[in-house]
Amino acid sequence: MINNVVEAMVSAFHEQGFSTLRFNFRGVEGSEGAYDEGIGEQGDVLAAKTCLIEKGSKEIALAGYSFGAWVHLNVLSRENVFSPVILVSPAVNILPFDFSTLQGKVSLIICGDRDQFSSVEKLEEIAGKLDCALKIVKGADHFFVEREGEIIRYIREYLTA
Repeated sequence: MINNVVEAMVSAFHEQGFSTLRFNFRGVEGSEGAYDEGIGEQGDVLAAKTCLIEKGSKEIALAGYSFGAWVHLNVLSRENVFSPVILVSPAVNILPFDFSTLQGKVSLIICGDRDQFSSVEKLEEIAGKLDCALKIVKGADHFFVEREGEIIRYIREYLTA
């Protein structure tokens, strides 16, 4: 929850006037519960959505990085209430993704051209199937060290378009 990529994502949304909600998945950084291989973590996302709706949110964007992007994609396969959906470095090289039910549900994918866990070639194919924008950050690996400004720029550009 507190790392350079997530901070960049939050900053980009704040710049555009969005309120944000960040949370740790179960079992992370002292949160209750234990890692549940992405299954229980989907429940964490849905609980956050329910909380936001109960507090009066009408539109809910969803943004996730790496494992969080994977969890979000699994939620999206059965939910259709998030817009936009922005994913940063979904780890398609190491986590199983089923994109067959996700066309039109993902808005933007951002990835570094040196990402160890997110092949640009796979993401280009996926973005084409999903009909979503794909932005590649030159020189960035999975952790985007000193490339956070480009994440902010791409999210800002998408949100203001």
